[in-house]
Amino acid sequence: MNYALFGSADRSLHVCSFPELKPIGKLDLDLPPWGENGNGRIWPNLIPLPEGNPAPYLLLTFDRANFPGMQGPNWTYGALYLYYGYPAQGQ
Repeated sequence: MNYALFGSADRSLHVCSFPELKPIGKLDLDLPPWGENGNGRIWPNLIPLPEGNPAPYLLLTFDRANFPGMQGPNWTYGALYLYYGYPAQGQ
């Protein structure tokens, strides 16, 4: 099965089937790439890793922060985030 992942204003990483885009659930992160009051405009990419790596997946994402003092609604490309990913227990 193929998946589509996306961040949203509710500070969640949503997972949908692809290409149907039927909701499957949310990705659980120990340390999400946004603060308590930060935005959820992130662009997640889940990359399967070859067998023998410390984790079966790598999640690469970046945020789009609107920094204080910027003139107008200018969104920038902010920080990069790298995560090792593991299937939930029992899956």
